[in-house]
This record gives sequence, C-alpha cells and structure tokens, in this order.
Amino acid sequence: MTDPDQSSTNRRQFLAAGTTAGLALLAGCGSTTGSNNTTATSTSTPIPTTSGPAQFGRAALLGPSTVTLGKPFRLTLEVTNVGGETGTLNTDIHVTDGRSTIDQPIKRTIDPGERVKIQTDPVQFDIADSYTFDVGISKVSHTVSVQPKTAAYGTTFDLSDTLKGTAKSIEFRPAILYSPAGGSQTLLEQASSNQLLAVTRVDLENAGSQPASIGGEFELKNGELRQTLGSTTPLSAAKIEGKPLTSLRLSPGQQRSGWLLGEIPRSKARKAVSVVYQRDTSETPPELEWTSTPKQGTRELPQFAIESFQLPKRVTQGENATANVTIANKGNSTRTFRGLIESRTGNSGNWGGVAPITAQVRPGQSIQRNVTINSSADGTISYRLAPFNQTKTVEYVPPTFAFGQSYTTTENVSVTVSDIQAVQSVQLAGDEPIQRTAPSGKRFVIAKVRATAVGRSDGTPRGDEFQLKANGQTFAQADEVTRPLISPVEGEPYGGVYDPDSGDSFSWYVVWTAPKQVPTDAMTVQWTSREDSSGVRGESARWTKGGS
Repeated sequence: MTDPDQSSTNRRQFLAAGTTAGLALLAGCGSTTGSNNTTATSTSTPIPTTSGPAQFGRAALLGPSTVTLGKPFRLTLEVTNVGGETGTLNTDIHVTDGRSTIDQPIKRTIDPGERVKIQTDPVQFDIADSYTFDVGISKVSHTVSVQPKTAAYGTTFDLSDTLKGTAKSIEFRPAILYSPAGGSQTLLEQASSNQLLAVTRVDLENAGSQPASIGGEFELKNGELRQTLGSTTPLSAAKIEGKPLTSLRLSPGQQRSGWLLGEIPRSKARKAVSVVYQRDTSETPPELEWTSTPKQGTRELPQFAIESFQLPKRVTQGENATANVTIANKGNSTRTFRGLIESRTGNSGNWGGVAPITAQVRPGQSIQRNVTINSSADGTISYRLAPFNQTKTVEYVPPTFAFGQSYTTTENVSVTVSDIQAVQSVQLAGDEPIQRTAPSGKRFVIAKVRATAVGRSDGTPRGDEFQLKANGQTFAQADEVTRPLISPVEGEPYGGVYDPDSGDSFSWYVVWTAPKQVPTDAMTVQWTSREDSSGVRGESARWTKGGS
C-alpha cells in the first residue's frame, strides 16, 4: 500500500490484454509475465459427438490450490466440442470471490469431437486471499488460496510499490516505564496476568521518487499491538529507545527505524513469534509475515522475583524515610528490570508513581535499591513495587512541637501555637462588654496562633482546621465566642488570610470548650489542612507541653 501522492495500479482492477485469443490475468498491484496469449492444445482421443451445431461441454478448470503471494501461476481450461460442427467458443474466466476482480473473454475455434486445453498466461496476486475462478460456459470453478510471504526476522519485504520494511528484532518485557506529556510523574505499563509486552523493531525505507507512508497495518500474531499506554497516553511517552511507528511519512530515499509495542501470552512467546503486515486492512490473510524462531526450540523469557520489600512502620510526616527492595533474576541470561515504587492513601484509590527502578541483573543474581519516600499528610500510606503486588503500609504521624515552637507548612507559612490556658469565662467586645461563661462542667481553652508568610503562599491555615485533643478525645471550638476577646486576653478570633505577601504576620486566638477535669498539660492542639480535590489527606502538625 502506497502513499496517496504516488501513482499506482488499482489492486482491485483487472487489466485485460485486449486480444481475442489471449487470456492474460492480473490481480492486485503486481504485474503479469508472459506473452499475454493462451496456449491451446488438442487431445488425440476420439470423443463421441452429436449431430447439429457445435456444443461445448465436459469443461474443467485446473490449477494450483495454494500459492505464495506474488508467485506466478497458470490456470488450464479443458473443454470439448461435443456437437457435430466446427464452432467458436466464446466465454470468459472471472473471479467470483476474492479481493481482486477478473473478467477476461476467451474466443477459440474447436472442431467436432476435439478437446482442447487452454492455458493462461501467468497470474499473480499481491493481496492475500482465497480466490475462486469461474468459467462462463459451465458451472465449473477453481479456488486458489494466496498465502503470505514468510521469512525470518531481518528479511526485507515490499510493503508497497516503493516502501520497504524489515522486522529486525523482538524483545519481551514484563513492564515498561512512561511519562505522560506535561507531567513530572513516571508511570508503569505492565502486561496482563500471564502475558508479556513485546517490543518489535522495524526499519523502513522509501525507495521511490515520491513521499510514502505506511498504508496498511502491522499485527502481532497470537497477540495484540498496543495503540496507547494506559487508556489515552500516546506510545511516544514510553521510555523505549527510538520512536513508535505511528503516522510516519518518508521522503524519497529516506530511511526510518521505529518500534511496535504489543502484548502476547507467555506460553506463545516461548515459541516462534510472528509479526505480520496487512496491506488491505481487511478480514483476509496478511500479505507479509516475519517469524522469530528460538534457537533451542523454546525461548527463554524474563523472570524476576521480589526477594524483600522493607519499609519503616512509622514515619513523621514531611520527613524522608527509606524503602529497601531486593530484586532477583531467576532466568539464565542478563536482563533489565524495570519497576516502579507506587503509593496510595490507605487501602483504596489509585496508585501513583513514587520512584522508578531500572537495573541490569545478572542471571541468578540479586540487586538492592534504596528509594526515598515522604508524605506531607498524616495517616496510613500504602506502598508497592510494581509490577509485583506485594504491598506494605507506613503510618505517617504529624510532627510534634512544644507550645511556642513553629512549624512551616508546605504553603510557606510559619505557624506557632502558644499561650494555652483554661478559663471559666471570657469577655467579648461590644457596646458593652459581653460575658460568656462555659457550660456546666466545662471550661474554655484558649490558644494563641501566629501565622507568618515566609515565601510565596496561597494562604494561611484556616481557623476551623485547628483541633483540641486529649486522652483520645477531640473537643469542638466554642461557637459562642465569635467577637474579639477583651478578657482574659485581647485579640481577634482566628480568621485566616488568602494570598499573604511574604513577611506578613497575623495573630489570632482559637477557643474550644473542654471538660473541667482535663488538665491543660494533657492537651494537644493539632492543625490538619483539608483534603484536596483528589481526596489526598491534608498536611498536619501538633503542639503539646514539652513537644513530646
């Protein structure tokens, strides 16, 4: 199949020879050979005839049942004049089933009782299919199955009139790494269960004088070629040397190399593996086939195992920790391992890439790799090494500070919680001072919060993100304290600011209600930012007496 800019023969149009006695057959975009004339011979055995005009019968159409694509062959029509007079046979041979059409007239004078054999000029097809030839004078037919050209990897075939292709090699991998455009994250594309990814390298050359592009389709026999990574990421994002064979257009004389990515069952990959090329992209046999056959009859495939996957059980959020992995090559040859440490919140949700691991591993040997992990949110984070399914969890706990110490958020805001105290009542500002007394059996707990922007920031922590905790309990903020405080402290209730300038500093008070019997020494103030739109848990920090 050629580039639309090129002038080529319509592969589905028969070109008649234009002679009266000749039978020239041509199908596809190949060419015929021979003199464009049939060869007719007579039999010597007398054949009974009937009186009257010429009658033609006892017809047979003979030829090969199977031929290779592009290989010329001949058909032979045998027919007898069973009438009593000499007559002229006027009929045709045509294809009634197949991807190419033929309708060629035959004109031959035959004596009474004469049986002739009319042999066609060579016929050849460049589209693989099953072709049925019929003869107009009788219900005789002959079917020829045109099979693909086959050869080993490294053989060059004509993909079209001008475009040449060579399947060079095939490599099997359990997984490949890729990075979607516009993102910094590395992801892993892994084969399905009991399958492998297959990377086939192909060379192309435009031997014509006009631009050319791939007009047909490559296919992986007993497997399936991938068109994307994940659901929508283009193949060009794959970390595979070279470029994928997609939408290529070659200038005259230009050569290009690229690769095809497929998936095939392990059981099929152990044996001979073939890549085929389909010129007409239809439900017919392919035209070209390259086969990679293992030297020993069975191909050795990559086989890795995870020997250990170690992580700490508890880590302070925001601090670096180390994941240690050990990978073993269980095969008999050196292979490249490609994996990815992934994480997700809790035991659900989508996995996201943390750190890729790529390493050559000798047969029977193991390699160790240390990967830094970190989380700015508290709670449980699950980790795994893909393509393996072994999962470990790490509990991230908020960093703890003493009252009066500061924590800098990921939004570049330094937060300090101090001056915690418990009181029975407070006075609020108004036209007249407003007295507020805590409910029976409880008291107000007041803490001062200072927030200072130390760089570019989207905002300070919000007031409702501060919680008071003690002895496993969480206490609510005092709803009745909504005005500025004038006693026992003076200041505004906590507000929060969006987009502060670097260096801006703000002070507020947060007021909670807690049982009288809870001593302030046992109290913890914890700040936790809200979950983001993806559901990832927020950042957190806490303050206690003594910071422990």
